[in-house]
Amino acid sequence: MARFDSCPDCKGKKQFECTSCRCGRCNASGVVAVRCSSCSDGAVQCSTCKGSGKILVKKGFFSDTYRTCSRCNGTARHACNTCQGKREVSGTCPSCNGSKRNTSCTNCGSTGKVSCSKCRGNGVVESEWSRSLHTQSVERLKLEHEKRSQKVIAMERQIFDLQEEYWGRGREGNIDGDLSYLRRNISEMEGEVAAIEEELDRRAGVGVAGAAQSFESQSTERLKLEHQKRQRAVLALEKRMNDLQEMYWGEGRQGDIENDLSSYRREVRTFSDEMAAIEKVLDQR
Repeated sequence: MARFDSCPDCKGKKQFECTSCRCGRCNASGVVAVRCSSCSDGAVQCSTCKGSGKILVKKGFFSDTYRTCSRCNGTARHACNTCQGKREVSGTCPSCNGSKRNTSCTNCGSTGKVSCSKCRGNGVVESEWSRSLHTQSVERLKLEHEKRSQKVIAMERQIFDLQEEYWGRGREGNIDGDLSYLRRNISEMEGEVAAIEEELDRRAGVGVAGAAQSFESQSTERLKLEHQKRQRAVLALEKRMNDLQEMYWGEGRQGDIENDLSSYRREVRTFSDEMAAIEKVLDQR
């Protein structure tokens, strides 16, 4: 369930071609028909017979033998190679100098493009699923949030297991190809989680939380969700550390265990600190 759909008006292109500044003289083609400079009437002197209309076949003592020139059929002239007999050729439009547009336009600022009003130049609009969040109850939103959060954790676990199979147990194959599907699904699921959180904030009368927004300005419901997310993340990280320790100490895996565990420990400390900050704000309310 995508959070956004491609804009039905601009088809995701974000812009339309401006029709207000199209050059009327060349019909926005940049070229117009101009008189051919190589001829006056669409024909030129035949270069094969030099304008005589005949070709010398045999030079005789008393008279020469000629035949009709096959190129001009005896007319001594043939169609102009430049204009193909049309008397006109394509030239740069003098009104727009080949730009296809007028030099000034108040509608597009002479850029030739105007932003789509339906998607406000973003190329995407809120999907039907995202709009349906506005009609769901708070309890239903919490349930949907919980379901997606659990799916993200499960897929992250699958990624960890796959990485261990490739890097720890020497599995043959393309790890990037195997992981790309899971990573794409995680990205989509996290987008849905963010949409649900924004709707819960809207219901609570709180602005959408940005990356730098403090916990004090978030609603109580949002704080509880954020605390649950971090709590699940800590449990998942601790499970991964236990698995790594089992691989090193139980299965005899070679390598630097402290180096492998250090990144997980940093994440656990970060989440734990954030959980403590959230709990402090909740206690004050």
